[in-house]
Amino acid sequence: MNALVPLLRSTQLSARQLDVENLIERWKEGRSPQTLRAYVSDLNFFANWMKALGAGAAVNALLAMPPGEANETVACLALIHDRPRRGARNDQSKLRSLFSLGEEFGYVAFDLTTKNVRSQAYRDTRGPERDVIAALLEYANGQAHKAKAMRDVALFLLLGYGRALRRCEVVGLDLEHFDARGSRLSVLRKGKRKRQWLSLDPLVTRKLQAWIALSGKEPGPLFLQFGKDGRVLAGRRLAGDGVYRLLQAMGTRLGTVIRPHGLRHAAITAALDETNGNVRAAREFSGHASVEVLMKYDDNRKDVGGEVASKVIRRLANLFDEEGT
Repeated sequence: MNALVPLLRSTQLSARQLDVENLIERWKEGRSPQTLRAYVSDLNFFANWMKALGAGAAVNALLAMPPGEANETVACLALIHDRPRRGARNDQSKLRSLFSLGEEFGYVAFDLTTKNVRSQAYRDTRGPERDVIAALLEYANGQAHKAKAMRDVALFLLLGYGRALRRCEVVGLDLEHFDARGSRLSVLRKGKRKRQWLSLDPLVTRKLQAWIALSGKEPGPLFLQFGKDGRVLAGRRLAGDGVYRLLQAMGTRLGTVIRPHGLRHAAITAALDETNGNVRAAREFSGHASVEVLMKYDDNRKDVGGEVASKVIRRLANLFDEEGT
């Protein structure tokens, strides 16, 4: 009889493993291809983290734990900060939904109750340094094709120091939204239903005028695409992903990473510098709905935590020698 115990345990484990594999397949049913790819990726990540041979084995290991240990394990998974997230639904919520379905099928005897860890927004709000932006504008302005040079310079100024517009706000501009005489743009800001006139510095106005003089004054998109022959494609709006790829390519040539929102971050940080931390003035510049968001920018700009840390540690300065030992 004793010789049969390992065999019986092996048979029970195999049957349970098959149940879990079936559970995972049922859990995947009805998902869109994009969602399914994300779910499979997250399950595979969980399996690797658990050092298990596949998702089924990882879930099985979780099921074999006492409820408290299982919840603690999932909570630890959420503390991996370098794990890429896809929106608000993270690995914890996916595992909870899997366990919930398992409970319906009778595979699971307890719930995962651990809560989602809230994502940290605006981890780095500073954006590229001034010399990087200067190099970008210099490179764009030096392109052999004059029309493309004028377009890119005007575009980058609006995304960055010229007005800190969002990418969607810039590509949505039409020629009629630019008032050269009044030196202003009519912009549909994020979350708004009506356009708002925003003032421009004369330098930005002149750069936009230089671009329009070469692209033509036909009604339609303000920023246009270029064909392979280098000619302006009338009526063909430059899309948001085109702006992203453009900056990505230029950043690669300059040996750095530049993204559209990075230019906006840099401009907002510069605005706080120029206004001595006046978040309300910076808010008018950036178009943020909340002053609290600008406070995050201001905290990152000044490194308030670091300044306080330096002041606090000085209280213990007499305990250390000059070499800090």
